[in-house]
Amino acid sequence: MSIRATCLLVALVAVATVGCAGDDGSLTKAEYEEKVRTTYAGVQEAFAQTNVASLDDLAGRIEDAQGELRDAADELEAVEPPEEVETEHAEVVAGLRAYADDLDR
Repeated sequence: MSIRATCLLVALVAVATVGCAGDDGSLTKAEYEEKVRTTYAGVQEAFAQTNVASLDDLAGRIEDAQGELRDAADELEAVEPPEEVETEHAEVVAGLRAYADDLDR
């Protein structure tokens, strides 16, 4: 796992576990935690599929993982996070997109 992927995973866990309330229309802590987990599950599954025996299959699997990263960023960007984690939430969304862009190389 790359350093960027490790940092992104740590940020996702940190954001999902912060205590928050949802009185202002934002998601509650529990709702937000569930959203982050379910959204990132697709990314994790896509990267699990990159463990291939043939390099011929790898490019397509990486492309699928890129798509999952971008989809996850879009999905998370569409939610209103708890106020206490708005900055970190924006960083996670940006990190997902940056990681997807890094895979272009």
